[in-house]
Amino acid sequence: MAFASSQTIKAAHRANSSDNWWISPFREEKVKHGAYELAVGPEMVSTGDQGIKTLSHRSAKEGWPLGESFVVKPGQLAIMITEEIIRMPSNRIGFISVKAGSKLEGLVNVSGFHVDPGWFGRLKFSVYNAGSEEYVVRIGEPLFMIWFSEFDREVSDPYGKGGAHYGQTQIGADDAQKLTKRLPSPIDLEKKLNRLLLYAPIIITVATAVLVVLLRILLG
Repeated sequence: MAFASSQTIKAAHRANSSDNWWISPFREEKVKHGAYELAVGPEMVSTGDQGIKTLSHRSAKEGWPLGESFVVKPGQLAIMITEEIIRMPSNRIGFISVKAGSKLEGLVNVSGFHVDPGWFGRLKFSVYNAGSEEYVVRIGEPLFMIWFSEFDREVSDPYGKGGAHYGQTQIGADDAQKLTKRLPSPIDLEKKLNRLLLYAPIIITVATAVLVVLLRILLG
C-alpha cells in the first residue's frame, strides 16, 4: 500500500476531468508534504448547543469567508464539517487527522481516522477540547489533513450510493440531538472539588461537635 505524493495529488486535479478529481474545491497551495489541508466549513454543533450553528450560506465555489468563527469550550465535544467535498477513488483510502498545532492547543480528533474507498461528500469531524482555554475555530481555517493511500486493485465493495452518509454536505439534525447535553468538563469538576475541599474542614468540625453531643446524651 503506497501513499500518494504531493505530485500525484496535484496531477490528479490538473487533468481537469470530471471523473478524475479527489477534492473540490482544490487549491494546489494546500498540498503539503504528501497531504492536503482541509478547511473548516460553515457549520458546527457542540455539546450544550440547542441546534446547529451556521455562519454562511455561500457556495463552495465562492469559498467560505475566513474570519467568521465558532468556539469550542474546554471539556466539550463538537462536530465540524469540511469546506471541501471528497471523492475517494475505489482503489484508494484516505487517512485523516487534526493538524499538529491544534493538537498541542488541546483539540483532539475523536471521530474516525479514515475515509472509505468510494466515499463522496463532505467529511464530518468530531473533536474534543482537552485544553484549559476556549478553542476558536475560523471558517476557512486549514484544520485537518488527509493522506491518500492506494490499494493493489479497486475494491469490490466501495462505499456507494447506498451508504447512509453518501453525498453528505451538512451536519444532520441527529448529530445536533446527540450533543444537546453539556459535558462536565475537567475544569468544572476541579472547581467543584476545590469548593468541596474549602468547606470540608467546616463540615468535619460541625459533624464532630454534633457527634460529641450525641455521645454525651447517650452515655449521660
